[in-house]
Amino acid sequence: MYKENQLTLDQTILLGQYLALELVKVEEHFVKSSEEFYKVYKHKPIEKVNNVDIKKEAEQTLLKKTCKQLYNALAKKAHPDISNLDDLFVDVDVAYKKLDIITLYSYVKTLNIKISKATTQAAPELISKQIEAIKARTQALKTTLGWRWYNSAHQEREIIERFIEKTFKLEKH
Repeated sequence: MYKENQLTLDQTILLGQYLALELVKVEEHFVKSSEEFYKVYKHKPIEKVNNVDIKKEAEQTLLKKTCKQLYNALAKKAHPDISNLDDLFVDVDVAYKKLDIITLYSYVKTLNIKISKATTQAAPELISKQIEAIKARTQALKTTLGWRWYNSAHQEREIIERFIEKTFKLEKH
């Protein structure tokens, strides 16, 4: 994405942050739609949605290494023992544990922290891959039967309900 669309790194980070926020809202809505589905059918939603992550071992290793380098650079400037940026450091710590390179790199840029050339070169591709994983997860949630059932208009919902009843042998309660 970073190279394909010729976005700047700053634009790519902002896109990643926006999509991550959208994913949080979609996940919250997914939980609500699943609860409503359960109330009607007394059955957990049929599909399971797995997290979509960077799969290749080499990419995962590079992601871990890059996140660790960013985390260490941020710790030198934002650790509670050194500064009064306690809240920021909590966010950094959570981002590091989640291997959230978008958030880590965003804080590095915000605090004007100098990082190695290797880290700077690795970040754009890793950020783009994380953006693609966020998009895939969002799409996976939005295409579940429970999501579609909950968010459909009356006529479409009736069709989905007939499909559910015939295919999965579930009846409304």
